[in-house]
Amino acid sequence: IHNRGVLILLVDDIFSYSCSAEISTLMNDLSGDGWQIIRHDLSRSATDVDIKAVISDDYNTNDNVKSVFILGHIAVPYSGNKAFDSHENHQGAWPADLFYSNMNSVWSDSSVNNSYSVYINNNNIPGDGKWDQTWISSESQLQIGRVDFYDMPAFANSEIQLMKNYLAKDHSYKMDLLNIR
Repeated sequence: IHNRGVLILLVDDIFSYSCSAEISTLMNDLSGDGWQIIRHDLSRSATDVDIKAVISDDYNTNDNVKSVFILGHIAVPYSGNKAFDSHENHQGAWPADLFYSNMNSVWSDSSVNNSYSVYINNNNIPGDGKWDQTWISSESQLQIGRVDFYDMPAFANSEIQLMKNYLAKDHSYKMDLLNIR
């Protein structure tokens, strides 16, 4: 496939220099696979609304945007009021990168009022920056993917080294250099 469309690559700026060679290889691999790439290096301090504005601008000004690929710990949107794991003490907002891929739904932060989850990240109250929607009102327009090694204390390697290792292994896989049979 010579033209898969446009892929928006969002890079956590802590990797901009520390993983520059590996990200260049990734971009070459993606281009070789038929993607046109629009890259943005973004700060971890950017909000999900800021990130969505970048994506929306690219989506609205470029024909054939099909996908968003996030490298790193760029803002993780939370949304909803559900216990997807069936544990009532986990009811509330859950990670929802879907927010970034859905260009047509209206997202609100005014109706869910749930502050009784065991995990503070699941709490969702009006105006807290976590979205109300448990289900979206329309299909997503974009594919979405994320590679994020933030807060993984079980691994001895740093977040940067984990990203470097992942990107090297990803390249080896794409070049059929791994013996996985």
